[in-house]
Amino acid sequence: VMRAVAPLLNPGARVPICGYVSQYNAEDITKAETPFDILQKLDPLPEHRFFVVTEWMDRWVEATRLLGNWVSEGRIHYRESIGE
Repeated sequence: VMRAVAPLLNPGARVPICGYVSQYNAEDITKAETPFDILQKLDPLPEHRFFVVTEWMDRWVEATRLLGNWVSEGRIHYRESIGE
């Protein structure tokens, strides 16, 4: 998807990058093409940033409380699958 969408980005686009799940099981992750590799080929280079959950650890308790309340209130819903 990233390869298809990247050339369509408008000048000044900002691209959030969150994981790269399709490459997690690669035999050699060091040889996998990443979103950064794809974006580096563009001119102009869009602003891009990788979001890492540990960046927000100081707000984990606050977020857990808030999201838990929203689930209880029915404001957000989730599905859960457990496999063995």
